Amino acid sequence: MSLGFGHLARIGHLYPSGGLCDYEIQLMAPDGVQFLTTRLPFRNTGIADDLGLVENLEQHARLLADADVDVIAVNCTAATLLVGPDRIRERIGAATGIDSVSTIEAVLAALRAAGRRAPTPRAGTVPTPAGRTRCRWPRAH
Repeated sequence: MSLGFGHLARIGHLYPSGGLCDYEIQLMAPDGVQFLTTRLPFRNTGIADDLGLVENLEQHARLLADADVDVIAVNCTAATLLVGPDRIRERIGAATGIDSVSTIEAVLAALRAAGRRAPTPRAGTVPTPAGRTRCRWPRAH
C-alpha cells in the first residue's frame, strides 16, 4: 500500500460524487504514486445524470491542475462513453494542458497489453434505466 506521496507520479482522479470507493485506487498504487481526487456531481444513474456529470468537466479538471498532477483519470465509464473518450480528452487538454485517460480507455489498453481484444458490441445501442441510447465510441476501438 502506498501512503500517497507522489515523488514518482501525481495522478488526478475525477470521481463521481455518489461513489464510495475512491480510496481503493490509492491502496492499489505503488509506492511513490499519489492519487488526488476531485468529485464530479453525480447522484443517480441515467443518461441525463451521466451527461450532467461531465457538464462542468473543465472546472473540475482545473482544480486537479492546480495540484500539479501529471495526468488526469476520469472515472465514469457510462458518461465517457456517452460523450466519447476522445471528446473528454480534448476538453480536459484544452482546459488544463494535461493529458487524460478514461476508464474505458484504460480497460481497452489493459486488454491489448494482455493480448486480448475487446468484445464487440452487438448493436449500436446501450440499455439504460431510461431506455436505450446510442453509444458513440466503442465501435471503432
